[in-house]
Amino acid sequence: RMRLETEYIPNCHGLAHLGYIERFGKSHPDYFALLPDGRRYTEAAMSHTGQLCLSSGIREEIYKDAEAFLTGKPASSRGMKTKYGPVWVPSGFQPGYFNIMPQDSFYECKCDKCQAHFSKGPQATSDFVWGLVNEVANKLKKNNVPGHLTMMAYTPYRMLPSEKIPDNVMVMVAVGGPWYMDKGDTFKREAELVRAWTEKMY
Repeated sequence: RMRLETEYIPNCHGLAHLGYIERFGKSHPDYFALLPDGRRYTEAAMSHTGQLCLSSGIREEIYKDAEAFLTGKPASSRGMKTKYGPVWVPSGFQPGYFNIMPQDSFYECKCDKCQAHFSKGPQATSDFVWGLVNEVANKLKKNNVPGHLTMMAYTPYRMLPSEKIPDNVMVMVAVGGPWYMDKGDTFKREAELVRAWTEKMY
């Protein structure tokens, strides 16, 4: 039941384990989501702090982290700073698997560039987030970096993206599971979503 004899494939909010506030909070506040009042999402008291601005230079840092991990470089080579020290946190990163899922309680950055996507609705939002995944995955392939990115299809980016997903990405679909089995049409929609993602990937 605990799956202790299966391969550990991390797939939950990996970007939250890369110490981005500690590494870039002061030098690059623009890497973090903009709030309506002009502050950046970096304060310790904020719920699920460290929300990112996906239109910023953080995209390149995410790629560099993925490349470093998947090619066996130590976390210290990327200036890693986490509460566990300069390490790749196991719940986000295991040999051959780099989890690129954003921070929990995804916050839609209020900068103009991000809002150009988010303001257009669910499909544009999903395409924008998965666009980052595809960008990193394709660059890894181009540079012959081994391994996989893992990513969860999770609200608000659960909708199938318009673009094809590269074959070095593994996707887990977040659904209600057995708790929805007695909910009729809701359970049917959840099952259909899993089937749709399966067709998208394979």
